[in-house]
Amino acid sequence: MKKLLSVISLIILSSVLAGLSVQAVVLDDYEASEAYKSGIFYKTLSEYELTGDQRYDVVSIALTQLGYEEGDSDKDMHGTSGGGRNFVEFNRLYGKLDNDEGNGHSYGYMWCASFVNWVLRAANVDQRVSGGEVSCASWVYWLQGKNMFKERTSGYTPVCGDIIFFKGSRTSSISNHVGIVIGSENGIVHTIEGNTTGLEGGADSTNGGQIARKSYHLNDTYIVGYGIPRYTVKDGTVYDFELINFAPRKPGDYTVLGRSTGLYRTASMSTKLKSIPSGKTVTVTQVSGSFGKCEYDGVEGWVSLDGMISANGAYHTVSYNTYGAGEIASQEKIYGKDIKISSTVPEKPGHEFKGWAIKEGGNIIYQPSDTYIMDLDVELCAVWQATEEYTIIFKLNDGTVLSEKKYHYGDTVEVPELTLSDENTSKTLTWDSEITTVDGDKTYTAVYIDREATENNGQSSQDDSSSIVSTGTLIIILSVVIVLAAAAIIFALCYKKKTPDQK
Repeated sequence: MKKLLSVISLIILSSVLAGLSVQAVVLDDYEASEAYKSGIFYKTLSEYELTGDQRYDVVSIALTQLGYEEGDSDKDMHGTSGGGRNFVEFNRLYGKLDNDEGNGHSYGYMWCASFVNWVLRAANVDQRVSGGEVSCASWVYWLQGKNMFKERTSGYTPVCGDIIFFKGSRTSSISNHVGIVIGSENGIVHTIEGNTTGLEGGADSTNGGQIARKSYHLNDTYIVGYGIPRYTVKDGTVYDFELINFAPRKPGDYTVLGRSTGLYRTASMSTKLKSIPSGKTVTVTQVSGSFGKCEYDGVEGWVSLDGMISANGAYHTVSYNTYGAGEIASQEKIYGKDIKISSTVPEKPGHEFKGWAIKEGGNIIYQPSDTYIMDLDVELCAVWQATEEYTIIFKLNDGTVLSEKKYHYGDTVEVPELTLSDENTSKTLTWDSEITTVDGDKTYTAVYIDREATENNGQSSQDDSSSIVSTGTLIIILSVVIVLAAAAIIFALCYKKKTPDQK
């Protein structure tokens, strides 16, 4: 299932935050930083148009930030610095804090909750129906008090836009991590989370450095439960977001996708031998039910395959739309692995290629050979700028120029009106050739057509029709005459036969 924002299909994904766009959301107490505005995530976010279905919009907006990385200072909030001190754009919405993380009173503090709240507010979700906490524990308590929380053990199946809460092993609090539910299927819940680790990371996923997609078994004890804000939704909305496709359970390479997973002595999870961090890949040599036998860090044991993905089992497609300027082959992107956008620069007569947008008519987001990091399908659309000008002339057959204008390749031509100075003339005017969109210099000449000849042709046709009608009438009359004559002859013969009998 795909949506870019057009999800990316975006996917995909032009009106969201104040300071970013003026069409949808006004966050009076927040203005995007210059660092953020300079980055790709601001550009991607700015292309998204709200649908009015808040569940859909929440997930779509979150996905525009997929791959964002935290920085080490206020200058690193563009999202691509790969820092490690929790400086992110999302914390700016809530102001500076000191969470004893070594950054003092600053924007550098753990940001999973501020990311989710930032997304909610960007989707125009009122804090009175969603909460506005940057503390996961406080947020859970707030939702519980509003009867908007479902425990994992309740058997509730999460849906698109729900808020998912986690509890890591390093805390005694009710929750210390939060994310957004993209969807769930086949006993797996798929999420997007901030302040977590992607497949390349090995740190605690409750305090990682980026925004990533994750997946967990619905029974995973790491999950505390789900917040269910009272969203405004639209009937008939299809939450068709692209979910991660898990490979069949068979021997092969598997990567830990959700959080660290345990390596056990047996498939019954009786004795835990080691923890395998998120993002690590192991080779499974034997499968028994939902467990696979493998070796990690010199120790052999069994791992649960729930929440693990085949290392070569999930792909995303990057395709190209050049609008008739030749084909560029699509590319396959392995889940969790960055790729380089095609280096091919398309060529189109009378135009200069400026870059790639993520939707038709959108702003430039990528250039050839840029890195594509999102784990989403996307169609990149060529952005062209007309360069060469062409002259289009309209004139009369005596050489009088009616109009002469410059156009770019593919433009629609403005056609001057043709009128005759003498209304009683027997001539009519038209152009000597079909008028098309601009593809080069061209001259159109008005030509005269004899109106009287045309009318005579029409009259001849009418005369022919009259002749046909007259001939038909004569035939009918002659037929009647013949019938009457035949009747008279028969009557006369009959009369002659009766005469001798009368004598």
